Amino acid sequence: MKILIAGKEFVNFTDGSVTSQLNAMSRSFTLSAITRGIGDVPFRKGQRIEMFVEDGDGNDHRVLNGHIEAMQISGSAGDVNYSLSGRDLIGDLIDSNLDGLSDLGSTVKYTCESVLRFLKIKTNVIDLAGTSDRPFPSGLEIVAPDPGDTGGEFLASVALRRQSMLTSDGDGNLIITEGIGNRTKGLISNHASGYEDHVSHNNILRFDYSTDDSSRFHYYVTDCQLNVAAVGSIWGAEETACPVPTEIGSTMAFFKDPAIRVFRRRAVAMESTYPPSEAIMRAKWEANISRAEGTTYSVTVPGHLDQEGNPWDANTAPQVHDEFAGIEGRMLVNSVKWSFGRDGDTTDIGMTEVGAYQARLLATTSEVLSEGDSDAEGEIIE
Repeated sequence: MKILIAGKEFVNFTDGSVTSQLNAMSRSFTLSAITRGIGDVPFRKGQRIEMFVEDGDGNDHRVLNGHIEAMQISGSAGDVNYSLSGRDLIGDLIDSNLDGLSDLGSTVKYTCESVLRFLKIKTNVIDLAGTSDRPFPSGLEIVAPDPGDTGGEFLASVALRRQSMLTSDGDGNLIITEGIGNRTKGLISNHASGYEDHVSHNNILRFDYSTDDSSRFHYYVTDCQLNVAAVGSIWGAEETACPVPTEIGSTMAFFKDPAIRVFRRRAVAMESTYPPSEAIMRAKWEANISRAEGTTYSVTVPGHLDQEGNPWDANTAPQVHDEFAGIEGRMLVNSVKWSFGRDGDTTDIGMTEVGAYQARLLATTSEVLSEGDSDAEGEIIE
């Protein structure tokens, strides 16, 4: 792994890692080095750091672009140990408060760009989720941070309104994603002995697989929380008298996961006013998230590259053949940790079901109901 600090390459680190998670807004890193005796510390907090993985063509593929945030120095009479850690450029967005901001925009992307400009963070916003095609209706969804909100808290809540997540890439850009999982030719294989053709492709050093339904529910309920005054204004009502039908104010969206016992019910706390159609999508998305969090499959593979010579990465969908875990098919990579050390290069890969973060892909039952109405399915009651 190639490491640049303040533009200068350092080669004497003994071990280190870069972690990327689909449901985390920024990437993080750790580095360690050992020197003999006491000398000048060659780096300091706040310095720019870039880390690269070499791809199959010998090109440097940047996996982190950020800053050193913490340093620890320890040692004995002979050796001095240095430990560094930090995050990418999005780390500053996560921590900074948004005092003085008001209504910020009509889409998730525009809102993200507005916050980055306000904080003077020079990076790009890449919309892979198509949120620009689903703007916030004027007057119905107010887009503004609450007092004390950090950039990370606020933008995460804004992305949730369109069932999307915020993460970052190796260049430090802010990525809006649905977690679709780009299909690759990467293969994760763990066949039993005796199948020589298959065993020759085995590349799993360690694996762990678990399922847990304790965080899943049959009913996911979202209250649309329509802004009554805004709806009345849109319909031409006077400010002092908003003739909004009762069922509009009490409209709720339900989503059923038939794999879970009917006794289990979860009410989803909404971030803001939601139109009914978006409330349905949010209820579906929450069901998928619960399912994803209850299924964990992780492996450690040698090296940093897949079979195509590209670095393993989050938000991809490699093929998995694991006879021991009983998995056959594509899985969504939701976390990657590229590591190097005395034992060589390895990659830890965390996975879940493909489509786990997409409201549109879970084909179960959705409803929009007004209070007292239990028969309406798949429609908006007005």
